[in-house]
Amino acid sequence: MNVPRFIVCERTGAWASAIRRQLPEGFRLREVRSLAECVVELREASGSLLGLELTPQNIEAVLELVAGLGRRFPRARALVLADPQLAGYRALSAEAGAIWFTCSPRELQGLRATASKHWSRLPEGRESFAAQVWNELPWDERCGRHVCG
Repeated sequence: MNVPRFIVCERTGAWASAIRRQLPEGFRLREVRSLAECVVELREASGSLLGLELTPQNIEAVLELVAGLGRRFPRARALVLADPQLAGYRALSAEAGAIWFTCSPRELQGLRATASKHWSRLPEGRESFAAQVWNELPWDERCGRHVCG
């Protein structure tokens, strides 16, 4: 069975410590120090939640990764963990696809529910790529008809 994973990409470990206290039981927290390591972890667990530290030095790279998740890892979701001076990037992060944005480890209320909801939406077990695509098509399984507008 696939273990729920929360990948935290940051420099110091402070965010991971705060997130660890908020995660539902059974989630595995994995800390990495670079976006490249984050992508390696995503290849192993493509349905992960990502906590990405946003700093003045990595704004472009973080937003690029968040924006590309839908194409590269469609089951993954990103949370942006920002330096307080970058609070103005909230809207841009959301536009890129982040489901959460915070500037403080003290503002993680609701993370447990968000993580549980994310995990509950993932299919159990590992599927082939073809099965993943087929299961995401907008077809009504009872009659085989298209159900989109």
